[in-house]
Amino acid sequence: MDYLIINETELAFFSKQDKVSEDIEIITQYAAELCKKPGQTIIVTLSSKGVICVSGEKVIKVSGVTVEAIDTTGAGDCFTGAFAVAISERMPITKALEFANTAASLSVQKLGASPSMPYRQQVEDVL
Repeated sequence: MDYLIINETELAFFSKQDKVSEDIEIITQYAAELCKKPGQTIIVTLSSKGVICVSGEKVIKVSGVTVEAIDTTGAGDCFTGAFAVAISERMPITKALEFANTAASLSVQKLGASPSMPYRQQVEDVL
């Protein structure tokens, strides 16, 4: 399985769009257009709006977590790392997306990239 994790701005770039769409259905359509080969999964992080995941004909939407964001530096890295951990532990993809989304929501509540990375127990406590 190949995973591509991108944010809204990167999706607009890869989809050759002039601007970032706010419409979840359009975002889903653009992600589906990028997902051309079997075994590919496109994951689009949407900040507080959550995550869209397209894998073949399957679309998974994970709701965002409302928090007071202090610093978004490193949130994408946190999401990707947490997702990688979850998938490597054979967590089902929806649970892996929820785990990663929760980790990223915790990371934006502190200043700095490295110091804001949550410990696993913190993520599990929220879940």
